[in-house]
Amino acid sequence: MPEVGRTQGSLLVAISGALAIACSPLSPDPGAVRPPSTGPAASADDGLPAALAAAQRACDADDLSACHEIAEAYREGRIVPRDEARAFHLHERVCAKGFIASCYSVAKAHEQGIGVPQDFARAASLYEAACERPGTELGIAHSCSNLGVLYENGQGVDKDVARAVALYDRGCEGGNLHGCACLANMLSRGEGIARDLAKADILHRRACTGGSLLGCRGLAALEIWKSGMMPDANAALLAQNEKCRAGVALSCYAAALLLELTSKGTPIDLYAKACAAAVPGACAEERRVRQGLRLNQALED
Repeated sequence: MPEVGRTQGSLLVAISGALAIACSPLSPDPGAVRPPSTGPAASADDGLPAALAAAQRACDADDLSACHEIAEAYREGRIVPRDEARAFHLHERVCAKGFIASCYSVAKAHEQGIGVPQDFARAASLYEAACERPGTELGIAHSCSNLGVLYENGQGVDKDVARAVALYDRGCEGGNLHGCACLANMLSRGEGIARDLAKADILHRRACTGGSLLGCRGLAALEIWKSGMMPDANAALLAQNEKCRAGVALSCYAAALLLELTSKGTPIDLYAKACAAAVPGACAEERRVRQGLRLNQALED
């Protein structure tokens, strides 16, 4: 793989971080910030759907995993109407009893401002406590990776890219695919760590295969640089279109991303071609674009 200069490296990062899935906290839904509920969780005879009644009985018997699942049901609007404030309150109670997955959910709620006012500093503190816990629970790895996001962006903590790299590495090793993709992005641009495109390729591939769209986009971005001739996005788009027509499925994915980055046209056909060739992430991208078009059409009507 050729060496990437400063300008090329910036384009690579722009591509892999384009379209709102990147190593940065998600923006909260403005309508989602509500005061946390202070009442107790519903008991099994409070009209809960049958699918959750058994979980509530287990929760009442201090089964923390069951309590966590009930909170998640309220957060997602699954089985019961969505109630993010109630979900936050339930997760907070379960976290206080030491259930790491709920501690992660409480931190995420503070980070995004869902069910509680947005507070990056509080989120960082909670992620830090969870990340430092011993064990192999996935919530620990998630917390390390998300804390890395805050350090990379200087949100709630002083910006520290070297610390972010270390946290992404720990999250990735613990099984968090977003941490792998974020670490790969840092390796791609040589920030906080020496640039290593070969290792970035391995990590993006691992993340993409596991279902991380950021990983798939990073993998496509690295594919663009294998030809070693990409001074700007327009030149990259032409080259990837040619490779796509020649049957390189990953280049179809890369060309679709570049179309969106440069606003040169609709990428649906390219995503569909990559999806048909089973390129990881391409089918999800095609669905995203189609849903966006349907929404725009509905707004116009």
